[in-house]
Amino acid sequence: MKQLRFIPFFLFCIVTLCWTGCSDDEGVLSDYITIDTVSKELVNKGVSFGQETATQTITFTASTDWTATVEEVATKNGSWCTVSPTSGKAGAATITIEVMPNTGTAARTATVKIQAGSSKPITIAVTQVSRDIPNGLSYSPDTPDADQPLTIYYKSYQNDNGSSSNKSIYNSTKDMYAHIGVGSSEDAWEHVVTTWNDNKDKFKMTKVADNTWSLSITPTIREWFGSGDMVVNKMGIVIRSADSQEQTNDLFIAITDSKYEAFQPAAIVEKTMPSGLKEGINYVDNSTVTLVLYDKDKDGNHKDYAHVVGDFNNWTLANNVSDVSR
Repeated sequence: MKQLRFIPFFLFCIVTLCWTGCSDDEGVLSDYITIDTVSKELVNKGVSFGQETATQTITFTASTDWTATVEEVATKNGSWCTVSPTSGKAGAATITIEVMPNTGTAARTATVKIQAGSSKPITIAVTQVSRDIPNGLSYSPDTPDADQPLTIYYKSYQNDNGSSSNKSIYNSTKDMYAHIGVGSSEDAWEHVVTTWNDNKDKFKMTKVADNTWSLSITPTIREWFGSGDMVVNKMGIVIRSADSQEQTNDLFIAITDSKYEAFQPAAIVEKTMPSGLKEGINYVDNSTVTLVLYDKDKDGNHKDYAHVVGDFNNWTLANNVSDVSR
């Protein structure tokens, strides 16, 4: 009789343990992430970006606290793909995937993972195309600003003739350097930060592919050149080999300067030249001179404006119609 009473108790313990185990399994399966209808196609097919900075949002609902992480293929320029926010609470949520400009010549990939508790991670493939570098001079962004960074590219090609005095850099195996300056729209070499044979690392071009080099100007064009409050409307650049035996022609880039305005000449003042003056310097007294400038090229053309700069006006262009006339 004692033996018969023991069996039902043993069976009850087995049933209880099985029931408890099933409850634990159901708890594991209760965590989930549901992707919003609009975002579902992006998750299934992956997110593709062009070469410039861009963002893409993904919306979902999580049953519990969640995290978002990025696994990317490392590049020499560091991290290029980010996600924000990187965590959140249960409920509806939106993350933003952002990529930095791809200034290289190879496409790059990353994977974004979203996970809520013990749920199976949602993975999103991220790809970004490489820059298509055309022959000759190009740059990114396409509209350079004096107070923004700039990446310059030069791709040499078979019929790239180089300068009149030096041979082309096409197929050269030498290190390349930039002789470079900035200035107003009339003079791109007004502020030159390097001498002709200066082979400092700052001016060394990075070889990104065969016959293709780049130079990054950061954090901004103005800061890189140290040009202060000078108007920056144009950049001049010559790419040369370390020994200066191979080089390009003079190359130019138009720059937008939203901070400082370029000098605008006043209206032309026409006057008859006083008698007794001659071309050159005419001394009036110990503190006064009159300058007479003759300007005409071989075709008979004249300049519209002439400005005199010196210690007396702090070497800056100025409009003083009472003193300058044509």
